[in-house]
Amino acid sequence: MKFEPHKYQERAIKFMLTRPCAGLFLSPGLGKTSITFAAFEVLRAKGLVKKMLVLAPLRVCYSTWPAEGQKWDEFQHLSVGILHGLNKDAVLAEDHDVYVMNYEGLKWLEAATRHAPMFDVLVIDESSKLKHTNTQRFKILKKMLGKFKRRYILTGSPAANSLLDLFGQVFCMDQGATFGPFITHYRNTYFYQTGFGGYEWKLKPNAATQIQQLLAPRVMRMAAEDYLDMPDLIKVNIPVDLPEEAQLQYLQMEKKLQIEVAEGKVTAVNAAVAAGKCRQIASGSVYDEHGEVHIIHSAKVEALQDLVEELEGQPLLVAYEYTHEAAAINAAFGGNVPTIGGGMTVKQGADIIDAWNRGEIPLLLAQSSAVSHGVNLQYGGSSICWFTLTYNLETYEQFIARVYRQGQAQKVFVYHLVANKTIDNAVLAIVAKKDKLQQSLLTALADYWAL
Repeated sequence: MKFEPHKYQERAIKFMLTRPCAGLFLSPGLGKTSITFAAFEVLRAKGLVKKMLVLAPLRVCYSTWPAEGQKWDEFQHLSVGILHGLNKDAVLAEDHDVYVMNYEGLKWLEAATRHAPMFDVLVIDESSKLKHTNTQRFKILKKMLGKFKRRYILTGSPAANSLLDLFGQVFCMDQGATFGPFITHYRNTYFYQTGFGGYEWKLKPNAATQIQQLLAPRVMRMAAEDYLDMPDLIKVNIPVDLPEEAQLQYLQMEKKLQIEVAEGKVTAVNAAVAAGKCRQIASGSVYDEHGEVHIIHSAKVEALQDLVEELEGQPLLVAYEYTHEAAAINAAFGGNVPTIGGGMTVKQGADIIDAWNRGEIPLLLAQSSAVSHGVNLQYGGSSICWFTLTYNLETYEQFIARVYRQGQAQKVFVYHLVANKTIDNAVLAIVAKKDKLQQSLLTALADYWAL
């Protein structure tokens, strides 16, 4: 198939060619992988670069980059090697044009290439994986950045939780040219410390605008709805009443947490554990301190059954978080419901995804964090249900984007099962608040490049 870029893709390719360090904040489905291949091919043809290293989540390494290279005639001559598994040393020794590796391989790669830089171009796909500067992956990559002539970051959700998330990603792009070399300076310049135990950092007045202005010349933002004919995205909250006994048990857990906060006994860590317990009770089951599962109620499972019945055979993708939720849903639907979760091999997941896209699966369960990147599910259905909501805006957005992306021909419905009078309502509000902040950033960047 011949690669004939759209005008917006041509703009993005030119943007990359004219900048040795740049970012593409593109909505899923706009073709950031093919754009990157096209830019690399031009640079390579001009003799400016020879080899490219792509860092990406593991599923993206296997399913996206090799497939995109083979999809288009112009890129099929480019050899792609995957640096993962027992034979990664052999693959590294082979002569490939593009090497793709997951973030967990950075320690091995740093040691393997310490005395012989091998790559001219670094592409960081889903760059939000580097938002935390205290992680080993960031610290290792920071030492390697100077070996690359060009560095590009790619993501659709750059600041899902806070504009603090930008620093690590942007530093890996430009080594501090935008925000300076130190996270402490960036944090103290644009944020102030507040909240429980001083763990929360909030933006100073006008700081968001200042950050946007610094970032805009270096990062191109494009939204799918501005360039593609996308169907409607409709979100629906389905309220769920807990049984009286379950509601009482939930309130006891919540009250216990409130008392501990008042007495100053709560740390950020055990507050998160308690909040997790509240979320589990709201969804029907909870782990005890020994890892045993206790079933509290089936209200959400019954609400899901009602939704499936209302859809009258239309395929439904269900997002879950805890393993016991998948087990409860499976049992309610007679067992053997196809499920994509942690610990599954790439091939096992790919087989289920292919069957879904062929229309062979009416109900698919997926752990929200397991399919938030590198998966196309737009051909198998247009309905999503969040059994348990996530605090993580990036996971929330990217999970929905598996279905709501280019190639989706139907209106996409996103259903939230919300247990009344529980933490579910707070999670909804938190995600909405984060989304508002990120959308403000992305809109400012899009407006800059629309001029």
